[in-house]
Amino acid sequence: MKKLFLFGLSLFIVTFILGMVTWFGFEKNNNKVKTIEKQYDINKINRLIVNSDTADIKVTKGNTFKLVYKGKNKLNISNVDQTLQIAEMSATSKKMVDVNPFANHHGTLKIEVPSTKLKELKLTSNVSNIEVNHINSVNATLWNEKHGEINIDDSQFKSTQISGYETFVKANNSSLTDSEVNIEKGAIDINSTQVNNSVFKVVEGMINLKNMPAECVLKASIKNGDILLHYKDQPHNMMLKLNPENGRSIIKNKNIQNGKNGDGRHKIELYTTNGDIKVE
Repeated sequence: MKKLFLFGLSLFIVTFILGMVTWFGFEKNNNKVKTIEKQYDINKINRLIVNSDTADIKVTKGNTFKLVYKGKNKLNISNVDQTLQIAEMSATSKKMVDVNPFANHHGTLKIEVPSTKLKELKLTSNVSNIEVNHINSVNATLWNEKHGEINIDDSQFKSTQISGYETFVKANNSSLTDSEVNIEKGAIDINSTQVNNSVFKVVEGMINLKNMPAECVLKASIKNGDILLHYKDQPHNMMLKLNPENGRSIIKNKNIQNGKNGDGRHKIELYTTNGDIKVE
């Protein structure tokens, strides 16, 4: 009886090991990274729409209109009516814990765009990052559905909608006009960027407006967190309205007297529910 038990146990262990080796081998082959490269005629494209499940999106200036994808997921591409649409979709929902050591679900999706201005730029990510460098667009929509980063550098957008759940939004050396940025949890970090007629909203986190030009016109509000406004140069012709409901308003800029400088044409409104507002 004991020998029969040991034989059965040994057979189970051997079968289990062989099954695991076969499964891991299949998964390793099934998870190989593939590379897709395509080029397009810039004169036939004025709208770029990208939806990514897990791949990081990077849109940057280039000599040609070019797409390079490196990842393991399926890529659907459509080029119709001057609109290039790209969709990267994960094969599974990944709701369960994946113990496969060969699985690396983040890929990269890079699109190079010549200096010609786009009419529309629409980028959507699920659990990945969005990066935009040296891009000009009339309309821009950037959405991070669950968590990730949205980084904008040296770009100009005339009408912008940015939203995210657990998201960090950064804009550097750029221009945002008629923009609305909404974040549930995270931070909005604007640096050396011209902002006109724009609204920034965060439920929980922080809003940093650093090295801002004197001619900005904006509103910013946060429910739980602080707002920092720092001017790069001496502000002029500006009107400052600070509304900390349960917090302090601190003005450390000697060029602002009683919230106003000059004729007040450049209006800044800052609101917090639970947090401080600091102006430097």
